[in-house]
Order: sequence, then structure tokens, then C-alpha cells
Amino acid sequence: MIPRHISFIIAVVTAAAVVQGIVLVIAVMRSRNALAEKLPLAALMLAFSISLLHVRAFVRIDGTFTPFGVYGEPSQLLFGPLIFLYFRGLVGKRHHPAYALHLLPFIGALILIALLHASHASTAGTVIAVTAFLQIVVYLVMCHYSLHQYRTSLLTKHSAIREERFSLLRAIMIAIGICYLLKLPVLVMLTHGGPEYLDDILALLLAAAVYAVGYSSFLPAVTSPAEAAEPYKGSRLSAKESRKHYAMLCARMDGERLYKDPELTLKKLASIVDTPYYLLSQMINENSGSNFFDFVNRRRVDEVKRLFDDASMKGFTMLDIALEAGFNSKATFNKVFKSVTGMTPSAFSRRMPR
Repeated sequence: MIPRHISFIIAVVTAAAVVQGIVLVIAVMRSRNALAEKLPLAALMLAFSISLLHVRAFVRIDGTFTPFGVYGEPSQLLFGPLIFLYFRGLVGKRHHPAYALHLLPFIGALILIALLHASHASTAGTVIAVTAFLQIVVYLVMCHYSLHQYRTSLLTKHSAIREERFSLLRAIMIAIGICYLLKLPVLVMLTHGGPEYLDDILALLLAAAVYAVGYSSFLPAVTSPAEAAEPYKGSRLSAKESRKHYAMLCARMDGERLYKDPELTLKKLASIVDTPYYLLSQMINENSGSNFFDFVNRRRVDEVKRLFDDASMKGFTMLDIALEAGFNSKATFNKVFKSVTGMTPSAFSRRMPR
């Protein structure tokens, strides 16, 4: 039996979480994000709110759980598919009617619960819980792969991307995964007479992680998904012409210090040098052996090295120097500088002659 004061606290926190979920549903649907992105996200927030309400609905007045209330929560079979569909929308991919097949486990669970006798509710709930665990693992892996592919495609066209949102989404996926990993030992503990409120607490932690996904949708976009198209499609640029134009590009990049523009993109640079962006992408990839992101940021790193040795920059902070060289954030600067030089900016600066 759950102590009354613990049951009351859980009920209050759960009610607050449900209200938060409903507010997020409304906010997400009223946002300016693409429908393919916000529709599954709003559905995910709603499913979690319903899930939390469902658990509370199966708590008896005396504070104990029915077996169905502990395990038999079918809405959890929607979490994996909806997270996956949200990530697909986030990276600019369209949804196909066939993706409705992802909802089959949820529909199957509803049919199973409807057909089984109440005495088998605990068994049905255990099957649902195990299926949801296996399902979320698969979907989280798919989300990670989709996000990785999207980030890789963006690096071919942008000199700077918002790493913060990528890092946040990865952290949220890890948090969701950990909550589901904890669900198995909690399931075992409940089966052997463990504290019955553990499942409720875990559900609230999981809700916090999922609602964080909702809040992350209001962060600035990493960049426009529409710009992540296939590079140099249909190009007829020969190897000789590619080398020639690449040399001219490098001359302008270095001479005019175009890399100092923190908002420089492949399309923007293509407009400056009057070259189709797909040809520009081709000549960079073929002659530098790297993508647009690395091509620009190596020059920014060289600029930072020059500024370290510039007497007029003495007294300026590391961030000031990074921004002066064209980086748009300290996190990106530190990561790129170390990947190019093998050292942190601070360590490199200390080795400079005084």
C-alpha cells in the first residue's frame, strides 16, 4: 500500500505534468514549424498526458494499484512511433500514409485488452510493457541515425550549425533510453512486492524527458532542411575546370576573408563568387577532400592563430577572438579548433611565443 502522503504528492505532480503536456500540445500546434514536424510532436505530448492520466485513473482510493494500472498502459506503444515521426519531420522528410503501420502495435494492444478477461490484465500489461521497451530501443536507434544523417548533410552546405540543439536532442534521447532501461528492474521489483509508487515516479521522469523534446522545438532551427539537398547533382564540371575554379575560390576566400562572415552558407558563397552552389560544393569536396563546413572553418582556425600573434588583439578574450575570426559560438569554436590542431584554444595560446 502506498502511504497517503506519497500518493497525494504523486497525484499533485502528475496533475501538473498533465496540464503541462496539454499546454505544450496547444503551443506546438500554434507554432510556425512545419506540419510534418509539429503534428507528431503534439500527438506525442498528448499521448504522454493521456498516459499519465491513465495511470492515475487505475489507483484505488486507498492508494494501492490494480495490476492493470501498473502495467497495462497501451499509450506507451505510441511513444516510439511518434518520436520517430517527429524526428523525420524535423529533418525535412515527408510522411507517407504507409507510416500509419507504425501504429499497429498500439491498435493490437487495444484489441488484446478488449478481448482478454480482467483476470489476465496483468499478463496483458506485462506484454505491453516489454513490447514498448523493445519498440523504444529500435525507434531511438532510428532517430539517432536520422539525426546523424541530417547533421552530416548540413555540414556539406553550412559553415556553422547550431550544435546546441543537436546536443540537446541527443541528451533527451539518452534520457528517454535510460528511463526505459530502468523500467525493466522496476517491473521486476513490482512483481516481487517492491514499492508500488516507483512506476509512477519513473513515468514522471520519462514525461519530463519527453516534454523537453516539446520545449526543444521552440529553439532556433539548426538551419533550413530544404537546403540539405544532394550536392552537385547533374554537374558537368571536369577535373581540370574544378581545380582551376577551386584555386580562384581559395584566392577570394583568403583575399577577401569571406570566412569571417558567421552566417556564411554554401548558397551565400555561391552567390558571392557567381557559381552554382552544386558546382561550388563539387569543387570543394573534390579538391580539399572535405566538406564546406571544414573548408571554411579551417580558415577560421588559421585566422584565430594569426590573431593570437597579433599585438593589437592582446587583452581580448578567447571568445572575442573566435567571433572576430567568424565563429558564431564558443562551443563550435572549441570543437573545431581542437579537431584541426589537436589542442584546445587555451593550450595552443599558452604555447605561443610571448
